[in-house]
Amino acid sequence: MPNIWNEKKTRVMLLAIIVLVLAIVFLFTAGTKLLGKSTRIVSADVDRIMGEHPAFKQAMAKFQSEINSMKEKLDKMEGQAKAKEQQQMQLKIQQIAMELQEEAAAKVTEDIQRIAKSKGYDYVLDSKSLVAGGKDITGEILSALKGPEAQATEEETNLLPMIPVK
Repeated sequence: MPNIWNEKKTRVMLLAIIVLVLAIVFLFTAGTKLLGKSTRIVSADVDRIMGEHPAFKQAMAKFQSEINSMKEKLDKMEGQAKAKEQQQMQLKIQQIAMELQEEAAAKVTEDIQRIAKSKGYDYVLDSKSLVAGGKDITGEILSALKGPEAQATEEETNLLPMIPVK
């Protein structure tokens, strides 16, 4: 049985793979520093942003409105028709929930990308998947979503004098 490591073709192929891996590592590390640009990786609590995002709040309000209108319609029905309609409504509720959640998630992702780009961040990871390192920009994103009016009000509130407690 021939030893494949002794074959010239195998050694050349292995050398080519090693050179390729080293070139990729160089491009991601030293290459960006030579070009004067370093990769900026940050993290954000996507669940918290989702919960406080205006699109998600609007989706929840619309969902609750749909449920209330269906409940009113169902309350007017009786017997078999009511049972059959209830089953159809449950399927429709699931469908509406998925659609609204997808729309809200798309808007949240779009806003996170827009804010990250405006601040010069290359990558934003969900803080739940990050083990160590990376600056958390959850607060920056939530502040940007509130807009300048909300930020000014928040700053004014922080400047109110403290009342001493005895």
